[in-house]
Parts: sequence; C-alpha cells; structure tokens
Amino acid sequence: MQYHNPLQKENKVADLFSRADVLLFKDKKYHDAERLYRQILDMEKAEGELEMNHRNCIDALNSLGYCIKFRTSL
Repeated sequence: MQYHNPLQKENKVADLFSRADVLLFKDKKYHDAERLYRQILDMEKAEGELEMNHRNCIDALNSLGYCIKFRTSL
C-alpha cells in the first residue's frame, strides 16, 4: 500500500513499532510482536526501493531477531 502522504506512513510505522516494542519487551508476547514487525517490513517493501525507509527495515529486522531469540530461549 503506497501512502500519498509520507508523514501518514511514518506515523503508522511509528505506531506499529511502539505497539510491537511493548509486546516484545514488556508483555513478552513474542509471536504478536513478530507479526507487527513483519507488517512494518511488508509496508516498506510495498513502497518500492526508492521510497523505502531502510532504517525502518533494519530496525524491524533487528527486532525480529530479538523475537526469535527470546522465543527460542524459553
């Protein structure tokens, strides 16, 4: 989904990061957090290479790594 207003997309991504971080670090709901981080990656991928925010991708991938690490070390 491409956003006509880049600020709208960034607000949506910031909201997803915020919710996912709470799920990951506070609530320890790793699968739910992983779903939101993947949604961020999907949003960025849908934007295409020129419009993609690579920092969001890197942050989401790092956070996915934490989800997997914490989930598998239980």
